[in-house]
Amino acid sequence: MTAITRFLIHPVINSVSRRQGVTVFSLQMYCQNMLKRNESIVIEKVEVDNKDRYYCPYQQCERDYSGSPNLYSHIRECHDAGYDPFPTKRWKVFKTPKGEVINFKSETCRNMLMQSEVITVEYLKGKVRFYCPYEGCVRTFHNCRLLYCHIRDVHYEDYPSLNSGQRVSKAPNGDILHFDDENCRNVLKNGDTIIVEISECFFCPYQKCNYSCDSYTTLSNHIRKSHYAEFPCIRSSTRRCKTSDGKEINFNSESCRDMLKPDDVIIIEDLNRIDNFYCPYEGCLNSYVVISNLYVHIRREHYPDFPKLIQGRVPKTSHGDVIDWKSEGCRNMLKLGEKMVFDAEECELSYCPYKGCSVNCKSRISFVKHIRKYHCTDCPGLTSATRIYKTPNGDILELDKESCRDTLDHGDTIIAEDPNKITDRKYFYCPYQGCVFKLTERSKIYVHIRKNHYSELGKIVIPRPLCKTEQGDTLHLDSESCRNMLNSGDKILIEPINSEEARNFCPYKGCSKKSVQVGSIYEHIRRMHKQHLPKIGNCRRSAYGTAQGKIVTFDEECRDLLEEGEKLTVLRAPAINSGVSYCPYEGCSVSTNYRHLFGHIRNKHDREFRKLGPNPSISIYTGPLGNLILFDESSRGTVKEGERITVNDFRR
Repeated sequence: MTAITRFLIHPVINSVSRRQGVTVFSLQMYCQNMLKRNESIVIEKVEVDNKDRYYCPYQQCERDYSGSPNLYSHIRECHDAGYDPFPTKRWKVFKTPKGEVINFKSETCRNMLMQSEVITVEYLKGKVRFYCPYEGCVRTFHNCRLLYCHIRDVHYEDYPSLNSGQRVSKAPNGDILHFDDENCRNVLKNGDTIIVEISECFFCPYQKCNYSCDSYTTLSNHIRKSHYAEFPCIRSSTRRCKTSDGKEINFNSESCRDMLKPDDVIIIEDLNRIDNFYCPYEGCLNSYVVISNLYVHIRREHYPDFPKLIQGRVPKTSHGDVIDWKSEGCRNMLKLGEKMVFDAEECELSYCPYKGCSVNCKSRISFVKHIRKYHCTDCPGLTSATRIYKTPNGDILELDKESCRDTLDHGDTIIAEDPNKITDRKYFYCPYQGCVFKLTERSKIYVHIRKNHYSELGKIVIPRPLCKTEQGDTLHLDSESCRNMLNSGDKILIEPINSEEARNFCPYKGCSKKSVQVGSIYEHIRRMHKQHLPKIGNCRRSAYGTAQGKIVTFDEECRDLLEEGEKLTVLRAPAINSGVSYCPYEGCSVSTNYRHLFGHIRNKHDREFRKLGPNPSISIYTGPLGNLILFDESSRGTVKEGERITVNDFRR
């Protein structure tokens, strides 16, 4: 009698092939040398859990899979080779040619399609689609590159890869093919070719160079490699490229060819840049925002022996004329190859204010080291030009005048006061006994407690939790009264805030909605009040406000602020990160970058004008009448002398 060995072979198919309409399954075996010569194999069917299975909808096919990607691969290999290779169910609805919805998770979808039928896809939520232009092809893609691959694989093998935005695809009759428009369907017949044209071309301006390309980046790489190594690679609408004669170079026009000689330099002009330092050599038009870049340029192009450290030294010509880098009048003061002469600059002396000490120093750093070594180890840094230094009695110390001598006893500390310092900054304090730690952010105080006191404190995911002791006392970490409330080893209990303690409220009249998280208020306004509330994400330069320009902070003061149907708008803070900012005070014509402008406002108009803090969430500037001040040219003259600019900062 022949021995029988039983094997349970699970329905895992390693490869599938089609031969004359018959599906042949080849099973890869990993059981070599397990059978003797006369033994046979008995295959028993194993019951598989049908929960979350995906079923094939084609007739005479009984395949099902545990994951949707496996089913999609099976459909492409066995039934529909043109099936979308990247199906995302969240955006799609699968249907038969008759319009019936196919639910792959339901066993009722079996035998819904004939072997020759194709699955159609409908896309939801208005996602941008790219459509195949060939006749009879219903394929659509969520990515244009997938469409290009489809055209090369199925319709037109020589279709190029369109990675550049300067290329245009056209039909044989000259019509432009807009692949993102559904009207381009069935425009081309099978076998038609697609004509690709370059819509924008860039030309090299150097003599005896016939190079041209369809990308500004490619052209800039060519210029840096072959002609001018310092040519920038960033294309900007505010930059202008010019020759040394001042003629503008238009790389898009073929007329720019042969404008430059092989050794000529391309001069870059930035319309929004304010250059403060100028090259003094003859024929050189370079200028820089940062003086260190000017030093590097002089060392590379004109004077290799230019010293690296010239602090406290005055540069002069060989004739003794002083070179002022900041003045445009220093241009052409030096001939090519001429050396500079550096004289020691007369520095102001700093006098030691302690009794019996006659030391004076030219450097403030050496002056601070002297005080810390011989008089007071807690002496603050005395190098800031904006600080005011005082004695313990409150008298002002003028350290650059000899009259300050013998005003302090040995051991007295010098008090440094910054008039521009934000004094109303909010701190969070450590509640453990003997710890004097305080930080400006709540999350950082949690990290400090977790590292140094209570390692089992979990990550806080509640926006504003209630921290309590084991006895039930509330820990107000934003109040200094919480100090020394806990002994070493005590636990902190975290409880979420009740709805009665919510801090965000709906601003519409008659609505009592309140929540701990302001995002819930946003969704409530969109859903219940039918308002299109634009999303501003984590942007720190925007806020919601009324049509009159008043900021809506969603706190209790904003309750009943809006009538039903009144829209909320987005108030944008001034774009002060780049460009030129203008003084808004009447009769003042100052224009500079925003940091210098804020210093000008504090010095000339409003001494208490507060600059941006170290970590502001939102900063919206308004005038006395509530009007927005963007510090652009339209804001000039909107604030009268003596009036104050209000800075509206709050955390969302």
